[in-house]
Amino acid sequence: MTNFRRSPALGLVLLALASLAFPAALIAQSDSAAARGSFATRAELVAMAEAAERIGSDGNVDAETRDRKRLEAQGVRERLRDGDFQIGDRVVLRVRGDSSLTDTFTVRAGRTLQLPSLDELSLVGVLHSELQGVLTRHIGRYVRNPEIESASLIRLAVVGRVNRPGFLSVGPSSLLTDVIMLAGGPTGDADLTTTVIRRGVNEVWSKKDVRVAMSQGMTLDQLNLRAGDEVVVGERRRRGLGSTAQVLATITGLAVAIVGLSR
Repeated sequence: MTNFRRSPALGLVLLALASLAFPAALIAQSDSAAARGSFATRAELVAMAEAAERIGSDGNVDAETRDRKRLEAQGVRERLRDGDFQIGDRVVLRVRGDSSLTDTFTVRAGRTLQLPSLDELSLVGVLHSELQGVLTRHIGRYVRNPEIESASLIRLAVVGRVNRPGFLSVGPSSLLTDVIMLAGGPTGDADLTTTVIRRGVNEVWSKKDVRVAMSQGMTLDQLNLRAGDEVVVGERRRRGLGSTAQVLATITGLAVAIVGLSR
């Protein structure tokens, strides 16, 4: 029997595979995470945006921090307006007594969800913390007093110095460190302290912010991550090699010069 304490990466990979194979397990994990407050509410996001905007307009704060906070506030405001769900995200649903609605469904074009025999459901503007209520009301139009459980999966890219770079579908209640482990864990030359998070061409979380997020055990939801974001694990700086090469080049140059002058 494998000892997961001795092999944490393998344990996390098997856990992820089990979650995809058995939606009930994923739902149970999501419920537990929600109970810990890992899904930000609309009120919490409004407060977060306002706090970032205050810092972003504070003349006593350095320019780099102001720019970063303005970008953070913009991202949170977009999240409040557009919601958390992107095309390609998946919703794991279980409706008691209805096998046709107990399945994993993919968010389609227009950020809509098509459930069997039901009208199309728009997820525009819906947060992860609001999904359960939105689904209950929608299904309740067709099923009397439905008992449902739900969870969601977002698709992130983990690249850089990890053993298996690529895209992963993970729950928004996952820790950032767990996501890196699911990508095979850091390589031998990785430096987790230089990890950044990018959205397109923008760096939405700097290496300093990511270090804090990791130390505080923040979830993907708390980091406001969404489908398509990239977690970029940096490479450990090779100390001494560059300076040694420069010294050797200098010595060689001096030797050549001396030989030339002596002729």
